[in-house]
Amino acid sequence: MSGDGGGFVSIVDILRRHAAARPDHKALIFDDGAGPVAELSYAGLLASATRVAGGMAGRGLAGRPVALIFEQGLEFVVALVACLSIGAIAVPVAPQGRRRERMANLLPLLRDCDPAAVVVDSAMAEQYEDLQPTLAASGIAYLTFEALA
Repeated sequence: MSGDGGGFVSIVDILRRHAAARPDHKALIFDDGAGPVAELSYAGLLASATRVAGGMAGRGLAGRPVALIFEQGLEFVVALVACLSIGAIAVPVAPQGRRRERMANLLPLLRDCDPAAVVVDSAMAEQYEDLQPTLAASGIAYLTFEALA
């Protein structure tokens, strides 16, 4: 996408423009199928993503692959925008299989993408708590979304 000067315009640039022009307008609405359950304005999305991006950059994740393991919801979008804003390579990971199979399914994927970190939301942190020692042995940071926000 080209801007007025013919340069590249990223989704983060567009978010910044919307946050400045219409800060209170809804940027995201999460609907669980029974109706809206959460929402973020443009200003709120930008502020949240900026906080998380700061936490990621402070841990040396700029320009590196970062695996994102999240339930559906707004936190995933915040983490994705945070990755984009620091030039990290977001690798969204959807847990596959039954709970006890998920770890076995996840490890080959992580080996392939070789992330600098795995970021999880609180729900996934409970499911993948046992993953921490394996990741640490491979030099991969295990981070919770809450710790970055």
